[in-house]
Amino acid sequence: MLDYIDLYMKTLVSIWLLIPWVLLTAFLPLPAKFWNKLIFILLADLYGIIFGCIRYIVYIFIFREFSYIFMAPVFFMLVPFFDFVFVVAFYSVFVSNLALKLKKDDSKWGWLY
Repeated sequence: MLDYIDLYMKTLVSIWLLIPWVLLTAFLPLPAKFWNKLIFILLADLYGIIFGCIRYIVYIFIFREFSYIFMAPVFFMLVPFFDFVFVVAFYSVFVSNLALKLKKDDSKWGWLY
């Protein structure tokens, strides 16, 4: 159990450190203000930290109450998957809002082609 906790926490911390860089790279070419990009990156990272901690508590509860047999499938299928699903969600919300703001300004759509 302690090895799982150690691996889970190392994976979560790695993902929390990786998410801002992934989003920064994705937001860089978009024609939005720097502060809007920074706020979305920080919100995504904060969401990941909060959701990761809640998920950690739920996983430990499940393992203690039911069985350790679920450790491998839970870790390999759900941990990185859930973290990058919300990254895609935050990116799509940001780009959708940006597209709505810029839909009348044809000069700003040059970043698409």
